[in-house]
Amino acid sequence: MASSSSAATFSLPLTTFTSQTKTSILSYKTNEIKHPLSSSVFGTKLCVDKVTRTMSLTRSRVTCSASSSSSSSVLPSALLFDCDGVLVDTEKDGHRISFNDTFTEKELGVTWDVDLYGELLKIGGGKERMTAYFNKTGWPEKAPKSEAERKEFIASLHKRKTELFMALIEKKLLPLRPGVAKLIDQALEKGVKVAVCSTSNEKAVSAIVSFLLGPERADKIKIFAGDVVPRKKPDPAIYILAANTLDVDPSSCVVVEDSAIGLAAAKAAGMKCIVTKSGYTAEEDFLNADAVFDCIGDPPEERFDLSFCRSLLQKQYSYGRSRTPKSYQPLPSAVAAFAGDLLSQLRMTPEERFRIVRSVGEECIQEDELLDLLTKKPEPICCDGFEPSRGMHIAQGVMKTISVNKMISAGCKVKIWVADWFLQQTNEMGGDLKKIKTVGRYLIEIWKAAGMDLNGVEFIWSSEEINSLASEYWPLLIDIACKTNLPITTR
Repeated sequence: MASSSSAATFSLPLTTFTSQTKTSILSYKTNEIKHPLSSSVFGTKLCVDKVTRTMSLTRSRVTCSASSSSSSSVLPSALLFDCDGVLVDTEKDGHRISFNDTFTEKELGVTWDVDLYGELLKIGGGKERMTAYFNKTGWPEKAPKSEAERKEFIASLHKRKTELFMALIEKKLLPLRPGVAKLIDQALEKGVKVAVCSTSNEKAVSAIVSFLLGPERADKIKIFAGDVVPRKKPDPAIYILAANTLDVDPSSCVVVEDSAIGLAAAKAAGMKCIVTKSGYTAEEDFLNADAVFDCIGDPPEERFDLSFCRSLLQKQYSYGRSRTPKSYQPLPSAVAAFAGDLLSQLRMTPEERFRIVRSVGEECIQEDELLDLLTKKPEPICCDGFEPSRGMHIAQGVMKTISVNKMISAGCKVKIWVADWFLQQTNEMGGDLKKIKTVGRYLIEIWKAAGMDLNGVEFIWSSEEINSLASEYWPLLIDIACKTNLPITTR
């Protein structure tokens, strides 16, 4: 590699994207390094090339080839699988058909076509899905009138739908997705704990695991499903419950998901997440995923395996967490000097973190409370938001990037609310939500190009978040509207 007299980039393996090279990287930017370096770290080549110093950690397009010797690195403590769309592509020809058969049996006059069901999948949980749909379109004539009776009505529909769905599974009319059994076998053989975490009914999930994976595997797989937690994905509760029950550190878990709401749940739980796209989720936004594939895949069409899952945990440094494999090899002196510089950032005192966070704003109402928060919480959550309008002001693009990176460098987690529904209400872009979301994703790419550390940012789309909690959000909104008027509001 030719030397550079200007600056250098230090690249470590982070994510595998192709079945050929199985490689991607996280790029750390540091001071000038005048000599080319080549070393083996965790069985993967280390490359140094040009870049300038900055506090942020950003993805970089640098090629890096992986060697096959990675057996001594750290394995995931647990592999956690979503069920529908991950183990089996059940939604279009499984759950949707079972819902429709149930509606027909009960003579409700309701049919969910393929496109409509795709929209409804943005709501986690079958009971929640039906409730949100009937709240929006009107309840069937045969449905009861009181809220308590409607809950029982929905529960009875869901019970019957589950019975019909299980009949499909028992007949093995829906096959496992490619590579699922292989990856589970690799994990169990190496002593990695395996669990399935799903918003679907527990009986349906158990049937899929038992009938399609077989009783021998099923005995070794823990299932978390249905109403085992009070809030469904994108809430992280089910993944946090799984980590606690399995007695593993969330940061050492790798999740396999297929949807944006599942990805959000996994990342909110502090876990690595691989997305295997399914029929309904192929066009969803997976910007925050650690890797995205069309499937797991069986040889010779294998996309990734347990070794790749292990590689996700191989990064040497991360804000708030650090996992060093036992096979760690000393780094070259120039890189070691950089590593020491990075570690000094990770060991910030609360006062140092306070100075960084405080520098973001002109005014802080309670500075003592902010310092107390940074002392007690290693990863506070910072909230911001934006409307995905047609353009981005330079101040929004540059200053927000600087401010967000400062917060992340101080150990904060940043959540940014994307107000797509609010623009739809004002008829921006003709009220076309798809166009508004496209602009939103474009603006996110602008921040990415400006150097925003998206690894520390979670973008929450208002339409998806509100839809996922529709059965709670809309009744509350109506209740507030009924009890509030202009004089009360102004008072």
